[in-house]
Amino acid sequence: MRLALIGALALLTLSCGVEEDEVALRGSVARVYDLSYDAVRARLSETELAIQYVDGGQVVAQAVVRVPALAGPAAVDLAMDGDVLGRRDGTALPEMRSGTLRLTAYAATDGARVAGDFDSVLVAGDNELTLVGSFDTTLQDLRAE
Repeated sequence: MRLALIGALALLTLSCGVEEDEVALRGSVARVYDLSYDAVRARLSETELAIQYVDGGQVVAQAVVRVPALAGPAAVDLAMDGDVLGRRDGTALPEMRSGTLRLTAYAATDGARVAGDFDSVLVAGDNELTLVGSFDTTLQDLRAE
């Protein structure tokens, strides 16, 4: 009994140091829409910040937040101040019903670290689907270009 308890504590200790992937895109929407991607980028324009998951040049999913809603690390209601969009091979990501984007690291400076996550509920017909993403990338400020 004591040996089993020690083994269980050792496994618990080892698993505490393991973190989830810092960059991921997943959810039940994968049943109807391909979520594979090869790069994540953050782009800032005059009007919005877009966290984009890109595959072969196509933006397959992106969480977009209107710039006036941002003030450093924050949580943003995507239904009020943003959106979740995407397109792959002519097929659009289902329409967003609700969502939240959380920035844990953000500064409106070219090259700054942008990290956080988002979750959203999408609607396809009578079905509600989820899309969840996490990101840790560098900001590309398009306002200077």
